[in-house]
Amino acid sequence: MNIIAAPGTDLGPRWPEVRHDAEQLLADGRVRDAFRLALRHQAARPSEEAAAFLCETFRQAHIRFAMVMLQGIGNMVMLTPAIRALKRLFPRSRLEVVGKYPALDVIKGWSLVDACTELDAYDPTGERDALLLSMWSGVFQRRYENAPAAGATPQVVISFNDPMRHESEFHLDMARMLGFGEQKPDPYCVTEEAPLPFCGDGRAALLADTSNPDPEWQKKRWPYFRQLAGRLLERGFQVGLIGGPMEAQAFEPSDWPPGVIALMGKYSIPQTAYLIEQADLLVANDSGPAHLSGAVGTEAYVIFGPTLESKNLPLGADVHLIKSDVGCRPCQYLESWAQGRRHTCIEGITVEQVLDAIQGHEAPADPLPVSVPAAPAK
Repeated sequence: MNIIAAPGTDLGPRWPEVRHDAEQLLADGRVRDAFRLALRHQAARPSEEAAAFLCETFRQAHIRFAMVMLQGIGNMVMLTPAIRALKRLFPRSRLEVVGKYPALDVIKGWSLVDACTELDAYDPTGERDALLLSMWSGVFQRRYENAPAAGATPQVVISFNDPMRHESEFHLDMARMLGFGEQKPDPYCVTEEAPLPFCGDGRAALLADTSNPDPEWQKKRWPYFRQLAGRLLERGFQVGLIGGPMEAQAFEPSDWPPGVIALMGKYSIPQTAYLIEQADLLVANDSGPAHLSGAVGTEAYVIFGPTLESKNLPLGADVHLIKSDVGCRPCQYLESWAQGRRHTCIEGITVEQVLDAIQGHEAPADPLPVSVPAAPAK
């Protein structure tokens, strides 16, 4: 596990002494104090013995957790296995997830989550028994490190130190710290039924040419979605374009083949997840919609250029990776990522290669990577 103690944490006594003191507190009926004592020690000196004590002793306790994850939609989907794991350990606990919108819409209303709180609305004086700080909690930590309640609530802090490890594993470490030892649970996202834009004829394909609006993340966008839409229409597919307000604003109908259905900016995150669930397949960049597709189980073809599939590949049983064999990829977290040059690894993936990948997986298949050779960039 990649667990570190919260800054300034005193390692304190060893586990046998801590366990003795925790059992004394339990005998006095001070369940939450006992949990905090044991967790504070576990955060400073992780051990299997302390983890087992936590999950076995407090399984039916009304523990109050706050889990912090301040990133995007795909990151939130990758957090959901950790949420499932935590609630398996402590089914009677109360869980507050601190994040930002629209990512919180992925889990808002989920029965396992009792409260969704934006960073600016977070009350640091509220009573909580544990803060579970994901790898995306730096802003939270800096804002509240001097809050009066900060020292009273034990913290599990996760550090990101291995880009070859999947992000969901880092999130799951928060539950492992508390004794979770099972296989990783499935991802999840909330869905909300919405009118379907497709008629009954022809398979429905959704295209998600989306990305975070930050120019840094525009490098993930595959440039040939318009051509792909035309080829899919020729093959008898109904083709819809999904995305958010940014994609809706940039959409120009004359740039796309006749028959393409523009759905960008018209649906909430849960409604978008429902559309994806009802579609036959999705083709997407490394982006939030790809993770939604993995969570709802729809056949997904996810195009990766410079970013790391080892960290970011969407979870799900029918997710297919499309990448090129350019030797310099992936360069995420390397100096070449920030040099601003063209990324031939994404530009060199052709429409034919994506169509071939779809054709090769029209029957249900395991999520095996589809590696395609790179064509010269034009």
